[in-house]
Amino acid sequence: MTDGIFEFGCKMIDVTNIERPHVEEMLIDKAGHEHPWCVNGNPATEYNPIYFYDIPSLIWIIDGTTYDEDGEEIENGHYECRICGERVIPNYISDCWKRYIAGPKWFKINGENVTQEEFERRAKAR
Repeated sequence: MTDGIFEFGCKMIDVTNIERPHVEEMLIDKAGHEHPWCVNGNPATEYNPIYFYDIPSLIWIIDGTTYDEDGEEIENGHYECRICGERVIPNYISDCWKRYIAGPKWFKINGENVTQEEFERRAKAR
């Protein structure tokens, strides 16, 4: 039998966005074409920071390039509707509250860090 203080948890990672896709609001151009934010090609119904969002009905047009203070090239451009060519600006919004996702897990026995496998092995032996 193994005695001791067994603790485990995970580090929470702050994923609060200053600017994120506004999936709740449909972008409609002057010709009436709808441009929803999508995840894996499907219209998004809510925002989740673990997914990548895009608007497949728009294309990125490069207007030119500039360089940052480190000499890295920065592409400047705008979005246009794939159907009618109208220039459109995707809808963005800021988070109104802090958002977190679960990060790395940690395990301790008697205050010492151990692997998950070691933790589970010794917990079963109790």
